[in-house]
Amino acid sequence: MYKLLNQGIRLLVFASSYRCLLRYSTSETGNPLYKIGFSREEAICASAKVTQFKSTRKPDSVLNFFIQSGLDKTNIKDIVSFEPKLLLSDAEKTLKPKVSFFQELGLSGSDLVKVITANPFVFSRGLHTYIMPCINYLRTVLKNDEKVVRALKKTSWLLSCPSSGRMKSNILFLQKCGISDKRIEKLILRNSRIFAQKPKWLEEAAVTSAMFFHGIIALGSMKKTTTELKFEIFKSFGWPKSDITTMTRNLPFCLALSESKIRKGLMFFMEDLGYEPCFLASHPKLLMYLY
Repeated sequence: MYKLLNQGIRLLVFASSYRCLLRYSTSETGNPLYKIGFSREEAICASAKVTQFKSTRKPDSVLNFFIQSGLDKTNIKDIVSFEPKLLLSDAEKTLKPKVSFFQELGLSGSDLVKVITANPFVFSRGLHTYIMPCINYLRTVLKNDEKVVRALKKTSWLLSCPSSGRMKSNILFLQKCGISDKRIEKLILRNSRIFAQKPKWLEEAAVTSAMFFHGIIALGSMKKTTTELKFEIFKSFGWPKSDITTMTRNLPFCLALSESKIRKGLMFFMEDLGYEPCFLASHPKLLMYLY
């Protein structure tokens, strides 16, 4: 009897929420999403992801807050499409402190939208317990807010790196390898993908030579699967692992060549001219000169 009563209550709540949702999402006068450029279908789709609407008061206040924050309709539409549940947020308590913090940092407009959509946890985690510590860590590494903003503009998801511990571990490893803070700073601004990698990946990619820094840039710009695929091409031409390592150490930018160019280069030098892998590994510029 208790179970039946409980199920009945849940069905009534669901039916009530559904009627409110349907009325909210299809009424062009009652749905503020139309004001920021949503089509009827888009408004229904966004509203369907949120079933707790009791009135339009919260969604209205959220949208008005974003408008007052200087975001245009396209910016707001992108944010709401990405995370419709933000429409249920308390604009004053939840959204304002975080948006204001990012704006004071130097992010605005489409750049601010990129950071928000690349880091879905931004509004669900604490400003003082999560976001500020992450930004403060980036400040210690990059020295000033201007560079922090440059890094976030280039790689929006960078905000999540410090919290994972990977970034700190990778920076410590690079420092142990003798990479200066200035060069680490340059790496973050140029190719921050490296710092999202597992520390083990960086250790495996490391080569003790003067080209180490350039090797990190070359390898870090590629996904692990892409790097492995290019290694397999060399192996298919009879290259042992030792020669691939030698080539990477001498001129890591060879790996920046496309797969087709690597194949063509190896076919020309090995099949047409008869060079051995050990010779090409010691003279990798030959592969670059062909192009």
